[in-house]
Amino acid sequence: NYSSYFDNSNGNTGGAHRNDNVDIENATDAGGGYNVGWIESGEWLSYDFNLTEAGNYKLVSRVASAEGGNHSFKASIAGQETQLTLGNTGGWQNWTDVESAQNFTLSAGNNTLRVDMIGNNFNINYFDLVKVEGDTNNSGNPGNNNSNPLRIEAENYSSYFDNSNGNTGGAHRNDNVDIESTSDTGGGYNVGWIESGEWLSYDFNVTEAGNYKLVSRVASAEGGNHSFKASIAGQETQLTLGNTGGWQNWTDVESAQNFTLSAGNNTLRVDMIGSSFNINYFDLVKVEGDTNNSGNPPSPTPQTQTVNLNFGNIFEAGAGNQTYNGSNAIDTVRYANVNSGFGIEGNLETGVVKYKSAPVNSTIKIMPFGDSITDGYMQSDTAGYRDDLWNMLKADGYSIDMVGDKSEGAGTGDFDNDHAGYSGYKINDIASLADGLLSRHNPDAVILMIGTNDIIQEYDLANAPNRLSNLIDKITNNSPDTEVFVASIPPDKNQFRQQRVIDYNSKIPGIVNQKQNQGKKVTFVDMFNQLSTSDLEDDVHPNPGGNAKIAQTWHDALTNHYGQPNTNSGITDNLNNIDNIIGTVYDDALRGNAGDNIIVGGDGYDYIAGGGGRDKFVLASGKETDTIIDFTVNEDLLVLSDGLSYGQLGIASGSSYGYNANDTVIINNNNSEQLAVLTGVDFNTINANSFGVV
Repeated sequence: NYSSYFDNSNGNTGGAHRNDNVDIENATDAGGGYNVGWIESGEWLSYDFNLTEAGNYKLVSRVASAEGGNHSFKASIAGQETQLTLGNTGGWQNWTDVESAQNFTLSAGNNTLRVDMIGNNFNINYFDLVKVEGDTNNSGNPGNNNSNPLRIEAENYSSYFDNSNGNTGGAHRNDNVDIESTSDTGGGYNVGWIESGEWLSYDFNVTEAGNYKLVSRVASAEGGNHSFKASIAGQETQLTLGNTGGWQNWTDVESAQNFTLSAGNNTLRVDMIGSSFNINYFDLVKVEGDTNNSGNPPSPTPQTQTVNLNFGNIFEAGAGNQTYNGSNAIDTVRYANVNSGFGIEGNLETGVVKYKSAPVNSTIKIMPFGDSITDGYMQSDTAGYRDDLWNMLKADGYSIDMVGDKSEGAGTGDFDNDHAGYSGYKINDIASLADGLLSRHNPDAVILMIGTNDIIQEYDLANAPNRLSNLIDKITNNSPDTEVFVASIPPDKNQFRQQRVIDYNSKIPGIVNQKQNQGKKVTFVDMFNQLSTSDLEDDVHPNPGGNAKIAQTWHDALTNHYGQPNTNSGITDNLNNIDNIIGTVYDDALRGNAGDNIIVGGDGYDYIAGGGGRDKFVLASGKETDTIIDFTVNEDLLVLSDGLSYGQLGIASGSSYGYNANDTVIINNNNSEQLAVLTGVDFNTINANSFGVV
């Protein structure tokens, strides 16, 4: 029941339970069920689970092997890890329990277990987390005293950006981070071939609040700029090393500033400023007393800049069907006088403002159908594009019911996370599910994006377009009244596969046109040309910004088909040369243009995009939450108004409030209200410089 995986070979050798590349067979162990087998070194499995009670836990794994050799694997949870090893148990179904040498100190709530296969040729049936009482954590990661630091191995990142494709060192993991075996004391692996602009992010658990210094184990055989920035909980410091005399000549470098950390889940982000050095691990060492000299305490102190919100000439709007012409100076349109009971959709780029009316009575059932891009594969954005799309349609006033057999992924807002996204699935795998899904859920619309895994796995590529055509027929024959939106697939950073993506995508418009000529309700959606490789977190999976673009593309296709359900009989305003917009007291959807805009959402639950330029988003207490979808750090500004001060704020990861881990939530600590959600923004990058005050 893994949530994500990497497997060295194509197809399920055991042929049981699931239709991806993990090899699964029926188990004859007590209780029956299934086991994972045919295990090879380098493969990994990841499991999301919910822990009801915080505490210390040992991991017990049910395993078997009929061979001798290296049968070991590494288990990691919340930045802590241990290794388990078994021998020849006398048969592939002769089961035994192996127990972790180290325990895990875990917080209650959502956690992730990752299992990295070091050896080969063994089977795994299940894992038990068994609570152990007392202060018995011997994980080596308690993070509560100088002699026993919290250690974060450099190779155990949860997300990353790397400038080049492939693992140059070829060790431990099969993504784009360059990892090699280390000869440092304790062995293991180190990250190397580091270049400026790359970054790594680590999720970890702090068992005891306090002040911590960061000590990094590093090496370099060259002179030059070997520096990196470390950020935790809105605080940051920079570490620098010189030429240590060799790529495996290791030394410790210590942060000049300490971090004041709360107990519980935290995230360390490491941004590479220099190049050409290696990192083995990071130690967080607790320092006693009031010694935090980070300059960035977790409870912010007022140090924001004072800004002047120059609204210039203000047009008071609200009557509807008006035209407002700006000048060469600064001009603002304010909609505080709208009293329809509903908000507006204002777009400075198009110059059109639509007045909302009551949402449509009927609910549109949408089934997101596809592979891991639909599922939400990356830990930085586990709901993929689906939460973004939900929020966009909700802001428009649609009544939406997302449907499918699956329901997981922490997203932004209280969204409907039902879907039919299946990681690792090819076109035929998806086709095998179509009849059952359609009969169970009877969707009004299917948004289909599939084919990436056919290309990755090089599965009969010449016939991939034919398989897609047959899948569309299967959907339309089963459910002829369902609208089917068929998208081209996103780009691929691998240049060899990219050409195959282009070839495959080139056939889709013709397939859709053929279906339309047959009277079928099918629409082509050009997803490929809305994205670039900079929108990808790995070779094929979108980063949060890429998912927002996918959502916008689906949104445009759906709204073009269904129309705008909540515009009041076409009542609009036209804006010409307008710089700033102020919303209503209701729920608004506001978008700026390529210039520098001031956008004030008003009192409602507002969905806001700056659109470009150096934008100012105005926040105030006593209003509902603004969702800002394109906040750019060190460019845009959050402006605190109506007496709100920086000292009142809390800045937190979205995961703490039910959003994506890669979102930032801005809290008014005085009354615990959520002021804003910044989608796709790492909370470690938000500090006093991100705010202004009026």
